[in-house]
Amino acid sequence: GDRLALKVILPPFTQIQAVAKVIRSLPDSDGQGFALATEFVELSADDREHLIRHIIRTQAERLRAGQSRVG
Repeated sequence: GDRLALKVILPPFTQIQAVAKVIRSLPDSDGQGFALATEFVELSADDREHLIRHIIRTQAERLRAGQSRVG
């Protein structure tokens, strides 16, 4: 339930700011930190659009890379 103030730099140099709520926290296997699952709770419409575009672009690149290996 803790909240995190985030600044994320998306390629090439797009900065977004958000607040995320921690929904799960598990210790890393090496004991040096934690793996977090979060949910965005505050994200502007513009930053949401930048994030969506980044995700779609990344998925398309991965699909193309996978298809080139198969074909």
